[in-house]
Amino acid sequence: MTDEAAALTPPGSPPERFGDAIGRSPEMQRVFSLLSRVATTDSTILLTGESGTGKEVLAEAIHRRSRRAKGPFIVFDCGAVVPGLIESELFGHEAGAFTNAVRARPGLLAEASGGTLLLDEIGELPLALQPKLLRVIAKGEVRRVGASAATRVDVRVIAATHRNLEQAVAAGRFRADLYFRLAVVVVRVPPLRLRPEDVPVLARHFIAHMASEEQARAVLTPSVNAALVAHDWPGNVRELRNVVERLLAVGDLAGALARDVPADFENYYVAKRDAIERFERAFVRVSLDACGGVVTRAARRAGISRQMFHRLMSRHGIESRD
Repeated sequence: MTDEAAALTPPGSPPERFGDAIGRSPEMQRVFSLLSRVATTDSTILLTGESGTGKEVLAEAIHRRSRRAKGPFIVFDCGAVVPGLIESELFGHEAGAFTNAVRARPGLLAEASGGTLLLDEIGELPLALQPKLLRVIAKGEVRRVGASAATRVDVRVIAATHRNLEQAVAAGRFRADLYFRLAVVVVRVPPLRLRPEDVPVLARHFIAHMASEEQARAVLTPSVNAALVAHDWPGNVRELRNVVERLLAVGDLAGALARDVPADFENYYVAKRDAIERFERAFVRVSLDACGGVVTRAARRAGISRQMFHRLMSRHGIESRD
């Protein structure tokens, strides 16, 4: 189970997970619903969204729910390999095709045959190699470097990127025909700051895998949960996991978040006001969620009057059941 995994969903409630991806927010529920419908097809899928949102986790979940589940699931990061080596890595090469090519290599597209290949950061794929990838998707054929003929492969391609490929197409940095082949189904994975309901759930999961249940209860207090929800999470789920790990290590939320505080502070009073507003909004939401939306219970839990709790709700446009 990966870092984005979660506890099983209670019977009768909407699924909080898709494979090892977790999310109870409406935004993630829509993502899970769409992926559940297309996972069993062979359609090419393009996952877009900021770094750290869990695109690789979702891609593996798609594979596990597909008819290819017993086949290989291979990940290739187009941005992590020297451009001159990408062709050999992906498409393979014949012996003697270039210097140091002592023996033939099938390439990852061939190795993933019968399964799924995730092309992470597809926006970094060199323009010169894009027609070759288009041929694989359109015709199921791969031509190794130095080969005189193509070989057949049966591979499902899932692509992921944090870049805007439509803008890249308009700028001539990405082929339009390849984009449309990849974007049969486009799934935009929302950043963590737009799905605050998922923050406490993810935090509980991460801490449960790092500490005892007693430690988890002691660390994830309502005020800590509220502060976590109020954070902007530029690094998304990956950043949240790191913060939870540091929180356990240093025992102080301010210290755990310290590495993620931006260097360019605003005016002190403006920054303080905004931080208080984010904290209040997050605290009210977390308190209501913990008390089933009942204001009287939430106010008692928070240690303030019902009237004050209502004022906070009104100030931040939050509704309840009573």
